[in-house]
Amino acid sequence: MLLTYIEATDTTAHLFSHLFRAKGLSGELAAQQERYGHAVEQMYRYADQIVGEYLQVPESKSIANSGGSPRDANGPRCQALRCAS
Repeated sequence: MLLTYIEATDTTAHLFSHLFRAKGLSGELAAQQERYGHAVEQMYRYADQIVGEYLQVPESKSIANSGGSPRDANGPRCQALRCAS
């Protein structure tokens, strides 16, 4: 069994969520959004890539959780990551 926690999704969301999909920004915030506005989505894509590599390991049985805790015993709450079991 392999357990892993990808902290980068949580940290990136905390740092850049105010720029993600925000409308009508101007000045410095608009400049930051231009540079970092896709950081959250890109980090989730990268995390998904890492999980995809884990799922390629033979004889592995995995549940991928993008962060936070599972919603209930029936399955994880996944945002950008694919879930497999």
